Amino acid sequence: MAFQEKISQDFRAIKEVLATPAYALGFLALTIILVPLYVILTGMLLLNPIEPNPKIEPINAFLIILIAVLSGLVIVVTLFKLKQNIAGKQSGKTGAVGSFLGLFATACPVCQPIWLIWLGLGSATAFLADYSTLIALAGTLLLLYSLHAAAQAVHKKTCG
Repeated sequence: MAFQEKISQDFRAIKEVLATPAYALGFLALTIILVPLYVILTGMLLLNPIEPNPKIEPINAFLIILIAVLSGLVIVVTLFKLKQNIAGKQSGKTGAVGSFLGLFATACPVCQPIWLIWLGLGSATAFLADYSTLIALAGTLLLLYSLHAAAQAVHKKTCG
């Protein structure tokens, strides 16, 4: 099957999931929770005083927000899949790894995720700032794969 057809099937399956009000509301709630959480935990927003980090790199900021939104979407589609007893590839574990990996990214080229500093791991994890874009890209790709696997399972059960 062609790549474009698979993507089209994914969008149809996601549209079907989000057509259910409970799942649409769940996705909205997760997005409202996860975007600010990722923005704070990855250092995009400084807390004292509350202001945007002046050293933000736009590509990293975009990837971090994308990870937050994709995380919510993966959770909702996976819950739909589980509730409908749809078998398929285990997309939940891959999505969890992608989401967790996103927490190690940062939007600032010289910063590291603030939550690691809060845990006292600042000096031990300082090298992560150099690889932030790659970490965020890897997290995004894992989430996209997870979403694709879950959407394909939903598509086969509901549309195929």
